[in-house]
Amino acid sequence: MKLKPLLIAIILPMLAGALFSIGLAPFKLWPVTMISIASWYGLLTKYPQFSKRISFAYGFGFFGFGISWIYFAFITVHVLPLIAALSIFCFCLGFALLFLVQGWLFTRFFAEKSLSILSFALIWMLFEWLRTWLFTGFPWLFSGYSMTDTYIGQLASIFSVYGVSFIVVLFAVLFSQIYRFSHNKKAILISSFALVFVCGLVTQNLSFSTQTGSLKVAVIQSNVDQKTKWTRKSTNESRDHYLTETYKLADTDVILWPEAALTDSYQNNQKVLQHIGDWATNNNTSLIIGTPRIVDNKPRNSMIATGFAQGTYDKYHLVPFGEYMPFGDILRKALPFLNMNDYDYYPGQKQQNNIVINQVLINTVVPNKVVPHKIGTMICYEAAYPALVRRNARNSELIMTVSNDDWFGDSFAPHQHLQMAQMRAIENRLSVVRSTQSGITAFIDPYGKISAQLEPFKALTLIDDVSLNKSNTFYQIFGHLYLMLIALMILIGVYFRKKESHK
Repeated sequence: MKLKPLLIAIILPMLAGALFSIGLAPFKLWPVTMISIASWYGLLTKYPQFSKRISFAYGFGFFGFGISWIYFAFITVHVLPLIAALSIFCFCLGFALLFLVQGWLFTRFFAEKSLSILSFALIWMLFEWLRTWLFTGFPWLFSGYSMTDTYIGQLASIFSVYGVSFIVVLFAVLFSQIYRFSHNKKAILISSFALVFVCGLVTQNLSFSTQTGSLKVAVIQSNVDQKTKWTRKSTNESRDHYLTETYKLADTDVILWPEAALTDSYQNNQKVLQHIGDWATNNNTSLIIGTPRIVDNKPRNSMIATGFAQGTYDKYHLVPFGEYMPFGDILRKALPFLNMNDYDYYPGQKQQNNIVINQVLINTVVPNKVVPHKIGTMICYEAAYPALVRRNARNSELIMTVSNDDWFGDSFAPHQHLQMAQMRAIENRLSVVRSTQSGITAFIDPYGKISAQLEPFKALTLIDDVSLNKSNTFYQIFGHLYLMLIALMILIGVYFRKKESHK
């Protein structure tokens, strides 16, 4: 390939794709995400003869930089660095194919239409949704997350993160073409973008959510070393740390331990948990513990309530290659050098009852009145799935999530994961309590703002009052599938409009 085609078809789009994640956490420079998107659109429309190469290179840069943190997970489980790098390379190549298809669809059917910019934004939104469920899903790096800390992000309570992504992509491309517009059209574009910000501000002040009370919540961050966490010595030390810190928190309403705080199954810790449960009950305190448990001889990744709370939650959406191995028996024999664990978790039921926290109200007309509060729950990776969190949070007053991001070290992953939890708070207009082993542990208000957080990689406890809310957002009621149907209908209409115009 000659130098100019190499630059246009490979190098520039790959760099543009890598820029995308600069708009997300931890950098949060949202204009850079818009520049990345606009660059891909510009290259596609100017050099359609290279559209497949451009799209594939953009996708490779997009994932290659944005999810480079997966490398740390491989190293944590003692995979050789070369094998880890090769695995990530192949992973990025595979997901880049989605961008190849996305770019091909646009250039083949919509690039030459009068509504090409609208079509590009709609196709982008549809492919983000596709990435949520295709091959069990990998809903990471959505453009809508770049607006989490802006007023535009507040529109997620109506349109979800997908709708915010559509807005980001639409305006990114429109601004990239502003030099072609007349003065009047430039003014309309700038005014429209400002109006979207205003709409977000108005949305933030709509009464989607009513505060019903508050809980004094404590979250324990242990900072256990992930590489030694599963050894017997570390298991005992970690359990003792959680117990010691818990006994200091008798004046709180809720105490939350992170994902897999107990590395042994719940059944193997019955005596200890019975004792701490009795202590919590005597102090009118609810304790929620992240721990494996065995159900029907099958291990589950769970949250278990004890003390003044009841219920369990078994993780529904497991991480492929992390919590279970697709075609595990075959792959373990074929690829022994990957050191794949033969211990698979099993998913919980899709529909599960809420964990219920019972709060004792002292200063009320009725002395020691007990008020139950339903809690929406999610474990780790589930925070990335808008529909799953929407389902679990329905009829809840608070969302609690436990995670262990120590697999990924001091990389982008914990920051990106926290940003997703912020967006789930906005979509559902509920506070989110996020408990992690090593960070980032945080309390998030119903508008996605972080009200308190702990410094990562330190053994600390976060204590604060967290609001309880009754929420009824547009997104909670209607979800996001209607957006996908509207997008498909518009694209079909645009396509056939062009065919009619050519007759």
